[in-house]
Amino acid sequence: MSTAKGNNAENRRPIYNPISNVESLENYVPGGYHPVMVGDVLHDRYRVVDKLGFGGYSTVWLAQDTQLKCYVAVKVGTVNSPVRETTVLRELSTAVSVPAPASQGRRSIPSPLDEFELRGPNGIHPCYTMALAECDLRTVSYSQLFPIEVARALSGGVVLAVAYLHARGYAHGGMP
Repeated sequence: MSTAKGNNAENRRPIYNPISNVESLENYVPGGYHPVMVGDVLHDRYRVVDKLGFGGYSTVWLAQDTQLKCYVAVKVGTVNSPVRETTVLRELSTAVSVPAPASQGRRSIPSPLDEFELRGPNGIHPCYTMALAECDLRTVSYSQLFPIEVARALSGGVVLAVAYLHARGYAHGGMP
């Protein structure tokens, strides 16, 4: 953070210099993100260990489930999240006849483990937990140790998952 240059106190206001790949602080307002800090315990159960990421409608945190003694991902939605993702994920995990090979994509759709709400200064936030992903593909993909066969298998899995979504009448909003 720096201050604006000028001679009078009115011109010496703080200027926020955003950091790349970090959500904007201006989104922590009523209707926006819920403020979460490492060490917080959410839903009397999930101790926040680290931040995993963020999107337009949520932040995602690594947390220790103090009841089951394992790590989970906790997704904390904004108050104005457009869709309850858990409803869609639960529907997608139900068995429905889908033509092959798209039916194989069902295995790639995660199921929520727990669902709850957080009340905070910006409103009531929908939250859910998921099993952790095995790795961060963006980071691993830059490694020279990332075999092409693995990349092909993962890409094929993504294609099958998207085909499954489309076969069920859903469209993904975007992929990085």
